[in-house]
Formats: sequence, C-alpha cells, structure tokens
Amino acid sequence: STRCPGKALADVCGKPALYQMVNRIRQANYIHDVVIATTEDSPRIIDFCKEYNISYSVGDVDDILDRTYQCAREHKLDVIARSWGDCIVLDPFLVNELINDHLSFGYDYTYLIGYPKGQNAGVLEFDALEYAWKTIEDRQWRLWFQRWFAKQGKARGYSYYKPLDSISWCVDYPKDLEFTRKVFEALGDHIFTWEEVLELWLKLNPSPI
Repeated sequence: STRCPGKALADVCGKPALYQMVNRIRQANYIHDVVIATTEDSPRIIDFCKEYNISYSVGDVDDILDRTYQCAREHKLDVIARSWGDCIVLDPFLVNELINDHLSFGYDYTYLIGYPKGQNAGVLEFDALEYAWKTIEDRQWRLWFQRWFAKQGKARGYSYYKPLDSISWCVDYPKDLEFTRKVFEALGDHIFTWEEVLELWLKLNPSPI
C-alpha cells in the first residue's frame, strides 16, 4: 500500500496486524481454515505465513479472480468466505451470520452491505467461482468479480437495517492503523464484535452518524 506502507505486518498490540485478523477469523464456527492469497511480489507476507503456520497460496498480482480461484483449487475449498487484508477488525460472529445466510438462500455470491467499511466479506461456492473464472474476460470485472455476480442478479446483500457504511475501519491510512491499535488495546482481551468497535468509535468520534 502506498497510503499506509507495510500495514499488513504493522505491529498491533505485539503482533502483526494480519495475525490479529487471522486469529479473529479462526473463531468463526463455520471457518475450517484460513488461507492467505498473496502474490510473488509480497515475500514478507509469505515469510509471515510460514512463521505463524498460516496456510497460503501465491497467485497473480493483477488478476484477483484468478488468484482467488487458484487458491481455492489448490486448497480444495468448497465454500469460500473471502475478505481483504485491511479488514483487521472483521467480526467473526458476523462472518458466521453471512455464511449461514448464504447457505440458506442459495445465491451464487452473498456479501455484507450497510456495515461499516472494514466489515467487508463475501461468500461463494467453488462451482460459482469456477464459472466466473471461466466466463469473465474483462480485466476490471476480474478485479471486482463480486460486482459481476451482482450485475448478473446472482448476488445477495446481507444488510444492516441502518446503513453505516459511511464509517470506515479499513486500514487505508496511518490514522486507521492507529484506530485499530486503540481497538485492540481496549477490547483485545476477548473476541470483540463489530458493535463493540462501533461503541468505541462513537466515543472517539462523538459527532452523529
């Protein structure tokens, strides 16, 4: 990241930020394994995965769809819950809800919507991923293939009743990393929920949503 260099491995309460995210996601009941889909130009991420015994795959730098597909195929994943490495405070309990919704309604792609940015995740099954991988040719759609599913009418948003996506907890800038550190300092003694992060955020940002 040019906006926040080294953010994935930046220290958050004594551990790399990415470790904190992986450790939280592992608490989701539906998650059987966490796999980091990285690229050849990220040797520090590869070394990190080896050091902390985290599954990983190395894929295309520019083609996110291919990277995701090759990762899922290599690790024989049947249902894939995907997120982004800057969503350090992603709520594993919310991920459980999302996966349950996906399995209940049967859309090709199910995603979180209306929650604060940083609670970003989507779920799809391998067959749908493979279909997209074989079908999508446009370079931009292969970067944002979740939007392709939506355009096809094959995606479902799992939404919060009150849109809160004007709030961002993604680690995009150094100030976001500082907020993430404050979250783990205040709440890191347990697997905190997104509602707890919101409560802390409102204390630090008392202006109305």
